[in-house]
Amino acid sequence: MSRRLSIRLRVALWCAALVTVTGLLALVGVLYFTQKNIEDNSPVLPLSGYSTDPMTLRSENFALIEQNRLSVEHSVSDMRRNGLIGLGIVAVISLATGWLVAGRMLRPATKLAEAAEDISALNLDQRFASAGPDDELKSIADSFNGMLDRLDNAFERQRRFVADASHELRTPFATMRAQVDVALDDEEMSEEELRASLEEVGQVLDRGSELVNAMLTLSRAETLTRLEKMDLAEVAAEAVTASPGIGRLELVTRLESSVILGDPVLIGQLVSNLVDNASRYNVDGGLLSVAVSNDGKVATLEVANDGARLTKEEVGSLFVRFHRHESSRDTPGFGLGLSVVAAIAKAHGAELGATARPEGGLDVRFEIPLSTDA
Repeated sequence: MSRRLSIRLRVALWCAALVTVTGLLALVGVLYFTQKNIEDNSPVLPLSGYSTDPMTLRSENFALIEQNRLSVEHSVSDMRRNGLIGLGIVAVISLATGWLVAGRMLRPATKLAEAAEDISALNLDQRFASAGPDDELKSIADSFNGMLDRLDNAFERQRRFVADASHELRTPFATMRAQVDVALDDEEMSEEELRASLEEVGQVLDRGSELVNAMLTLSRAETLTRLEKMDLAEVAAEAVTASPGIGRLELVTRLESSVILGDPVLIGQLVSNLVDNASRYNVDGGLLSVAVSNDGKVATLEVANDGARLTKEEVGSLFVRFHRHESSRDTPGFGLGLSVVAAIAKAHGAELGATARPEGGLDVRFEIPLSTDA
């Protein structure tokens, strides 16, 4: 397979070809009009001073005309030869100039290629220098930087997932290992004791499976897969209907139609997590308020619930993965619900805030722009 010419050489050849063709056309035009001008303006030979004999006069005129023709052809021939020589020199100069100019213009591209070769999974934090005029090369550098940002985020999520999984699954695995060792070492263990041990191992496995699923949900929450228009009020109504434990609470809903643009799966997960958390970490007969409203530009989802009194610092820590407030230690969960909510809000470029209610509990606000086509 033949090796293609480099971009630099192709640019230089195109520059030389353009200059050469243009020069050749100009030379042909100059030669044509020069010769035509000479022929059209040839001087009329005077009769005085010449023989009056017709034969002699005809011979002399023919000789002069022939001499003039030969002189013109010689001049045009000299111009043609000198023009072609000059055109060859110009072609060589234009080729060299095109080579130098193309090299200077493509130097940033060469630096981009060298920088790309130095980037690996270990140094994805490096970025291409994108200073300079807003041209095609800067656009390429910006595109590469955006791609590196996405790769860096993907690798960072993978590293966090592996680290969190290793940390959180250590305890379930240790528990199962202990149960298995006890069953193997105790030869006198009864069938009921063995069954109880196996049931405990099964419970630990179920909890580990739920933990992995929750962590996978958190990992996927940081990446949008598709964007669709949806009514945030309808999503909230479905979440309220599907949430367990609603019957023991004082439910208040104010749902105003608000069409937004987002990932339907992730937005559904966000609303469901907020409603489920507000229901799970509540008191019997406590308030669960779910409201959706908009101001014409931004849709707002507000979920409030009764519960333990929280400080400002404690509210901020609720969105940290695997963090659980002391009042919720006895409630099943992994401390990932609000972490998933924060990740989904960030992926959509939405605003998320939470404040502690004076009487106890939490008030969470999710704000996302309305769909422009709504």
